[in-house]
Amino acid sequence: MTTTLEALFARQQGARWRVAATSADQRKAKLRALLQALMAHRAEAQAALAADFRKAPEEVDLTELYPVISELKDALRHLPRWMKPRRVPTPIGLLGSTGTIVHEPRGVVLIIAPWNYPIYLTLGPLVSALAAGNCAVIKPSEFTPRTNAFLRKLLAGLFPEEEVALVEGEAEVAQALLALPFDHIFFTGSPTVGKVVMKAAAEHLSSVTLELGGKSPVLVDADADLENTARKIAWGKCVNAGQTCVAPDYVLVHERVHDALVEALYADSSNLDSRHDMGGDIIPSFVSQGNAQVYDFTKNDVPGTGERDKAYWRDVGSVDAYHEAHMDLVSVDPV
Repeated sequence: MTTTLEALFARQQGARWRVAATSADQRKAKLRALLQALMAHRAEAQAALAADFRKAPEEVDLTELYPVISELKDALRHLPRWMKPRRVPTPIGLLGSTGTIVHEPRGVVLIIAPWNYPIYLTLGPLVSALAAGNCAVIKPSEFTPRTNAFLRKLLAGLFPEEEVALVEGEAEVAQALLALPFDHIFFTGSPTVGKVVMKAAAEHLSSVTLELGGKSPVLVDADADLENTARKIAWGKCVNAGQTCVAPDYVLVHERVHDALVEALYADSSNLDSRHDMGGDIIPSFVSQGNAQVYDFTKNDVPGTGERDKAYWRDVGSVDAYHEAHMDLVSVDPV
């Protein structure tokens, strides 16, 4: 495996200067080809994410395809200006000289993508890499095999492997890639793994972009429009089954409107139930058959406590059983 990755890296290193010398028109041609292919294969993308996560086609369009298409169109619109050298003033100590900022490609970049948005967080960074004139190796998550197959077929039809390559595998593949001296690493994931990525990058003085998860509180004051607030919280928590880095994690609410907000959340979240008036799933599942223990947000009593409105772990036994569970939002506590 290591030998194969080293050979791939060497081929991209051999192509980097040719790719770096491409003009704005040549780079725009690559971006335009990716845009056209993505739109032409929209149904395949929807089918792949349905197979991996039971993700509804409308949500695939909204959260996976639309953001990439928007980035592509933005790059196509602005790329000539981005590439243009920019004159800047020089200090008096360098009198007689001129200063210019010239934007140059990094070289060979590594994109490590997560599982929660497997198209958007793979192709989004690739758009920037291509626009900047780089070669790219992509390591998608091992938890999205159908989407990976779709991406592999899509990219292989557009770019030679010495320019864009997709490498699949588990953690040891990512570790082998991180051992190579990439010029830049773009990682999306947890802070824990982000530290590993940054440490590996430091060995080669590689620059890094770390897009890491965190906590996203919601603050609700006493004068808030509770109906509007509940609708936005419920949507933000349920879109992509809550697997978004800026999804609401917890709510800090004024005690005077605590109970009213909880009721509004229950009322609004019922409209987002995975089988509510739709005849099927509208909320995707990120539960694998090998790990069917899920975080249950139901209004049932917490086992052994008699309390309600709390989130707790329970083993539902299988993915099918999980899909029978009613999903509600976490409770909120007064401040």
